[in-house]
Amino acid sequence: MRNDERFKIRKIIFYVRNLPYFTLDTLSGIENNNAYLKILFSRYIKSGKIIRLKKGLYVCKDYINELEKEGKISTYSEFIDSILYETLQYPRRVVRNPGQAAALGILMNPTLLQT
Repeated sequence: MRNDERFKIRKIIFYVRNLPYFTLDTLSGIENNNAYLKILFSRYIKSGKIIRLKKGLYVCKDYINELEKEGKISTYSEFIDSILYETLQYPRRVVRNPGQAAALGILMNPTLLQT
């Protein structure tokens, strides 16, 4: 049983490692137990593998490190700022799909296409 949990944890980290941000709902296809995910995220936040952007909004440290290597951290910062601003304006309306949010961010800010 313990090996199944380790496999599940690896699968979750593998999945979120390339996402600009994620929520508990993002992982509902892998794990339905939100209490388990909250415990897992709190442990990974303490160890530094996951960064908590806001309550319920997370990013993997590996994703941030990759952006820093590529020199795209400022663009990402602007993107996340807009997502966080939107969640402040409309608290119940969190963009659940990071792919849609990225496309929306590019459409709303055409200067991102010029880089």
